[in-house]
Amino acid sequence: FKQKTAYDISLGLVGSEMCIRDRSGTGADELFAGYERYRAVPLGQRWQAVPNVGKAVIRRLLELAPSGHGKRSLAHRAKRFVSSADRDALGRHREIVSLFPGADTAFRPEFLEAIDNVDDPLCAAARSASGMSDLDRLMHVDRQTLLPGDYLAKDDRTSMAVSLELRVPFLDHTFVEFAATVPERMKLRGLATQHLLQQAASELLPESIIQRPKHGFELPVAHWIGNELRNHVSDLLLAPDALHRSVLIEGLVDRTMADHLSGRENRRREIWSLMALEMWHRASVPTVGRAV
Repeated sequence: FKQKTAYDISLGLVGSEMCIRDRSGTGADELFAGYERYRAVPLGQRWQAVPNVGKAVIRRLLELAPSGHGKRSLAHRAKRFVSSADRDALGRHREIVSLFPGADTAFRPEFLEAIDNVDDPLCAAARSASGMSDLDRLMHVDRQTLLPGDYLAKDDRTSMAVSLELRVPFLDHTFVEFAATVPERMKLRGLATQHLLQQAASELLPESIIQRPKHGFELPVAHWIGNELRNHVSDLLLAPDALHRSVLIEGLVDRTMADHLSGRENRRREIWSLMALEMWHRASVPTVGRAV
């Protein structure tokens, strides 16, 4: 699960001091194309029209450009898209939401063989959405996987921790059924996400709010990893018996750490998740014969 966010903390304060019931906007992104990754659908179509020599030049320029640690770094976002741009819509989506894109180059062959018979939940969800457009199918995949397995679980646990009853009105079944009838051009117009919701709120909210870029409530993890938590991260992930050494190819985590600490790339997602996995493993598995 994701780390507690500023949203979770403020939610707790509201619940403990002001009320016992609140509402969440969770679900709106999966119904009305609110995530930036959905822009990869129209961008992918445009990418296919770029000549191969042009693609090669763009990739080389991005290799030379440092991403920095800012979440909205244009170089960071462009690299994430271009790395999977030649795949189909579902393939791009899997790469974008995956912790380590490119399973064939990230995971050890023996690990991939061990999980060969495990059905990928994203692929399973996509199969149940046959006949849908690329955009609607990707939103369906997120509604079936990330929404219940991550976002709603996080909302439920953090709200219940402070005895707050949290409602999710966007996921009322009648509203979900309505959203399914809305044409995708009213959800994603060009590269503008949540177009219909923005139009609906245009008379209720200032233009500065409606046009403000989407931004999550996140902790400064990228900064912590390079500063306050630097030694702790190194002790965990560079240890000879770290769990990832039996799962990921040799040297991958070392390069990931070096890229992040140098400021060349923002690898907070990978490093933070590996930290959580390693700490869980050390707390849950006996020291003797701990690596699997």
